[in-house]
Amino acid sequence: MVFNKRERIVFVLAGAALALVLLVSYVLVPLWDARNEAKARKAKLADEVSTANLLLQTSLQMEAKWREMVINGMKNQREEADFQVLSAVDGWSKAEVMKLSAMIRQDRSASDSALPERYFHAAGEGNMKAVAGFIWRLETAKFPLRIQSLQIGSAKPGVDSLTVQIDFSTLYAPGGGQLPPAGGVKTASAGGQDK
Repeated sequence: MVFNKRERIVFVLAGAALALVLLVSYVLVPLWDARNEAKARKAKLADEVSTANLLLQTSLQMEAKWREMVINGMKNQREEADFQVLSAVDGWSKAEVMKLSAMIRQDRSASDSALPERYFHAAGEGNMKAVAGFIWRLETAKFPLRIQSLQIGSAKPGVDSLTVQIDFSTLYAPGGGQLPPAGGVKTASAGGQDK
C-alpha cells in the first residue's frame, strides 16, 4: 500500500504528536514533579537546619547561664538558698528605694526532685522607677531565681506610687558537686561519658 504525500504528512504529524504526548507524560511531568518535590524537601530541610542551629545556640547560651548560676550562687542547703534570696531581695529593695511591706517564705517547696524549688512572696510599694528596677534585679539575678507571678497596682490614683505583689522561687542543689553539667546526659548502657 502506497501512501500519498498528504497521508504521509498526517502520519508523521500524528506520530510526532504521539511522541510529544508520551514525552510530556512519561518524562517531563515526572521530572517536573521530582523537581518540585526536591525544592519542597530542600526548603523543609533548610528549615530543620535553621531550627536545629537555633536550638544549639540556645542550648549553648543556657549551658553558659547554668554554669554561671552554679558558680555564682547555687546553694547546697535549703537554709542557705533561703538566706541568699531573702538577703538579696532585701538589698535590692533598699538599693531601688522601694519599701517592702512583706517578705514571706512559703512552705510549698518541692523536695522530691534533683533540684528542689523554694517559693517566696514579696509585697512592696515604690515609684515606677523603683519598682521597675527591683523587678529588673529579680529577672537578672546571678543565682537561680524565677518570677512565678507578678501583680502591679496603683497605690494612689494620680501619684507615682505603685504597689507590687511578687511570687518567685529559687533552686538549691542538695549534694552540691554531684550535679551533672547542663546538657550532659550519662548513658551507662550506651557507654557514654560526660565531657
